[in-house]
Amino acid sequence: MSGYFCFVPWRRFVLERAEGPEEAYEPEQPEGWLVESMTHGLPERWLLAECTPTDEDAPLPDAFVEVPWKLGRLLQSAKRYCPALALARESLERDRDRLPDDKEQYANRLADEIERHLKAQRDAPYFVAQAVEHSPTGCLFAGEYVWLVAYDRNLKRVFWVTDTYFVYDSPLAHFVVDEERLRPLPVRELPPWWRKD
Repeated sequence: MSGYFCFVPWRRFVLERAEGPEEAYEPEQPEGWLVESMTHGLPERWLLAECTPTDEDAPLPDAFVEVPWKLGRLLQSAKRYCPALALARESLERDRDRLPDDKEQYANRLADEIERHLKAQRDAPYFVAQAVEHSPTGCLFAGEYVWLVAYDRNLKRVFWVTDTYFVYDSPLAHFVVDEERLRPLPVRELPPWWRKD
């Protein structure tokens, strides 16, 4: 059963913690629908998600707004080449303060970013490698193959793409790949707050 790519509202709730209650957000999950986030969208307002009905007769919820046709086709294409959506998503979310709050502008900007990565696929240095260690994030398990998209040569950390379109990093030793194979990848350094020197 195929789904829809939609703008979905964030739902606010209170998370009880030992330190006290904390405000949190999650995508709306109407009964009869599976909602899988693809981008964070505009924090506290809406996100972009793939929405799949668990009952084929379920109507699209009123609060869900389908993305423009062009972005829908590009999202479907990017699902076949995870680096395109992960890097496009990261590009938009890196500049969170300047994200357009208009859904159409957001859709156009995301579509442009995805299309840029899809068109560059033939010349892109990204490749798939096997992991030999589990990731503490729970997004990667030994034996799986993931896209490698960047490398921090100083810290020997490899940046890889999850099947939920996030970019994470792990030690080089966690993959079956030699450092020579990583040379064509873009150089990326971890942020200063991550470093433990």
